[in-house]
Amino acid sequence: EPFSEKPQPGTFSGNPLTEDELVDAIQNGTKQDVEDLIIGRIEADCAVLGYSIREVDSADSFPGQGHWLIALGYSTSGKDYHFWKKYGEPVWFHKPGTGPIMQVDWSHGVIVDPAQSNRGVYDQFIGYYSIGLG
Repeated sequence: EPFSEKPQPGTFSGNPLTEDELVDAIQNGTKQDVEDLIIGRIEADCAVLGYSIREVDSADSFPGQGHWLIALGYSTSGKDYHFWKKYGEPVWFHKPGTGPIMQVDWSHGVIVDPAQSNRGVYDQFIGYYSIGLG
């Protein structure tokens, strides 16, 4: 197993996101502060790994050749963020905690758009991003 714990944003660039940082941003900052914190760490990881990340407009955006579409949200009542990844049209998947990868939301509906789905505790939706090599 390559990691003893799941990598956090910033792990590959040497500045992993900590629970304390995330809780502070959620409790004392704005939605933009939370986005800047998480995406900033992912951008640093991408630079180290030879990837790029950019924000896109919608769940229907075409991420580009060799890229994939992800979405990001977080919980204002906890200390957690969550990603969704698009696999083809129009289905999105996610992996809650240590459970299996799923294509349904917390209401057991197929995820067509993470922003419009039942995200459970992840009450704040941040946005969509294209990520891939280069």
